[in-house]
Amino acid sequence: MSHFTISAAITAVTTFLLGLFVFAKKRTQIGIVFFLYSTAISLWSLFVTVHTPTLPSEYGLVVGRLLHLGAVLIPLFFLHFTLILTGYIKKWIIALFLFYITSAVFQFFNLFTNKLITGTTYTNEYCYPTPGPLYPFFFAFFIGLVLLSLVLLYTKMRQSENHAKKAQLRILFYSSIFGYFGGMDNFLITINIRAPILYPYG
Repeated sequence: MSHFTISAAITAVTTFLLGLFVFAKKRTQIGIVFFLYSTAISLWSLFVTVHTPTLPSEYGLVVGRLLHLGAVLIPLFFLHFTLILTGYIKKWIIALFLFYITSAVFQFFNLFTNKLITGTTYTNEYCYPTPGPLYPFFFAFFIGLVLLSLVLLYTKMRQSENHAKKAQLRILFYSSIFGYFGGMDNFLITINIRAPILYPYG
């Protein structure tokens, strides 16, 4: 197995188990949203595991759509979780609703059209969904929500006077930067960019 397959498989299992553990301990709104967030990452990682050069071409597009089923939801649930954790949920509730609508639109184009992804591109080392005309807009949406979430986390971290809360936010902030930075490799390879360090270790 390649490093892509191994890392994706580990991510799929660990994130789902983490989400399940949190949900079992805290069946509140924040516990449910964190579980959904973890499940979205796990779903994306699971189909990254399956999306290999040995995958028959007739299944490539289907797996690519299922992969993006999770990918579209990752930044949305990350923002929702962040808003609850930071206490900004009421202030951002209308914007969050609009982001949910936008995600639903991307899911429609992902599952029922060739506007988001058009097929599968194969290389000797890996394969990836071929970006469609709407992919740059999805990428901008993904990055925008992640950056917004990080800004909100950082703002709350700086404002918090509770040392335990500040430490919690700090861990989430820096671990999220590390995780999303590493995950950028999955977008870059779709435009044939192999960034140092990110490829092949991202």
